[in-house]
Amino acid sequence: MIFGKKTFIKGRISFLGNEVFPTIRLESLDAVSFEKYHPKLSGVTLTPKDVTTGIGKKKKKRRMARLVSTDASVDILIHNGSYNASFMGSGELYHYDRVEFSLTDDEKIIIEYTNSKNPRNHGA
Repeated sequence: MIFGKKTFIKGRISFLGNEVFPTIRLESLDAVSFEKYHPKLSGVTLTPKDVTTGIGKKKKKRRMARLVSTDASVDILIHNGSYNASFMGSGELYHYDRVEFSLTDDEKIIIEYTNSKNPRNHGA
């Protein structure tokens, strides 16, 4: 374990348009199951993952937030400035990523992930 105990170091999740659970602080959490906050997101979790980025002497060790979906009926889109990505399964979240969950009944749930320690490099 690079950073000691396997928990999130920093970060927040905001449910946009949801007054019941507006913000979740991720510090010291092992994982976040979204089923607790929205019952239709039963197979979606956010877990910390240690990764090494960079080449040669410029390698950096980071703790990333990995969004994992085991529910095939949930489509996930990530928006961050000019960056747009769609995935099923798992993907990493970066600072100011807006995540849109599209459900089968045309319902959309939008969250925003913020963590200033993990900015997205738009040039890569």
